[in-house]
Amino acid sequence: MATNAEPLSAKVQDSFRQLTAAAANLNAVSDELGKPIAELEEALKKLSLGVVVWARMESDHEPDGGGWWTRDIGYAKINGKWGISLRSRSGDEEYPERDREEAWQFNEAPRWMRVKGIEHIPTLLDQMVLETNGAAEKLRAKISEASEIVGAVRASVPAPVGKKK
Repeated sequence: MATNAEPLSAKVQDSFRQLTAAAANLNAVSDELGKPIAELEEALKKLSLGVVVWARMESDHEPDGGGWWTRDIGYAKINGKWGISLRSRSGDEEYPERDREEAWQFNEAPRWMRVKGIEHIPTLLDQMVLETNGAAEKLRAKISEASEIVGAVRASVPAPVGKKK
């Protein structure tokens, strides 16, 4: 006579074998998804942008309360490395000190976020164009101010009296 433990044990073993195969498949597909992102990051790295950009993927706000959350795709420096990034933010307008943010390099983010992020890459690139042009304009506007500062410093430095040998 078979005990209840034997069929349960066999069922668990079979399920775990199936889970092992499913996990191997998931990891292989996840690695494949990461390859084009790594290629895009390499192309962006060559541009030396140094501009942080975030584009909204989705968000929600509680109408009767102050609770809110957002999920964004961006180009940012996370853990010392520039790249395509994903972040999740949440908070309550009444308690801003409790706001939370978690950000990852794209290929280190939760898989479900990576899946959602792919469709938002064109929007991110468009936002990057706007932000990069905006940063260039801000820098251009400061050139005359920087030149004026340097001119004032030059004017205040006394002329050398003579060189010592």
